[in-house]
Amino acid sequence: MTTVYYVHHSLKENGEDKFNSVTQSFPQEPDLEMLSTKDYGASFTKVWPRDFTVKPLSKRKKIGDLLLVNPFLIISEKAYFSLNKILKENGEFLSVFCREINGLKAYNPIKCLDVLNKSKCEFSFLGKGELKRPTKVLSYDFMEERITAPIFRIKEDPGLFVTDEFVELVRQSDLKGFGFRRLWNSKEGRVHSRISLTGDGFLPEEEDYNW
Repeated sequence: MTTVYYVHHSLKENGEDKFNSVTQSFPQEPDLEMLSTKDYGASFTKVWPRDFTVKPLSKRKKIGDLLLVNPFLIISEKAYFSLNKILKENGEFLSVFCREINGLKAYNPIKCLDVLNKSKCEFSFLGKGELKRPTKVLSYDFMEERITAPIFRIKEDPGLFVTDEFVELVRQSDLKGFGFRRLWNSKEGRVHSRISLTGDGFLPEEEDYNW
């Protein structure tokens, strides 16, 4: 059986992040977020700034192993060594500098898979008539035979998706700061509610893992 999860920061019951996050410490070119949403799975190696710098958002929160999710991952040195093989096979590591935290690594997943079973998915739309286009996936359904990587993106959604293999490796490595929302499995189909990850309350424990 295959299960697909949506990756997010680990959350407390009040919806706040359990661990610290990072942000770019100053505006940098090119606009990497714009590039990533324009072409999911694109390589950043030729455009990545040599001096890409981040800083912690909070001076008080503990440092976990996942400090940024989108448009790319920022992970701890422990996560880098624990997940190295599975990440290297499905993306690229990029340099990042942080004065306050040693050993951080940036990671860009470059596997973009055509795996959504759109006839069974539910979307929100923007515009009308010929201008109408999907803007968000509300209900996910996947085609198992097309899931060929344990960490991947899809062109219909800016999020990051993983399978049981990735989630189990994070658990065995005792990595902190990772959150995984169960979306779908090949036995039951859709297993998630339509509660949003942000703004609509904490997800049910059996639906969302927060480590």
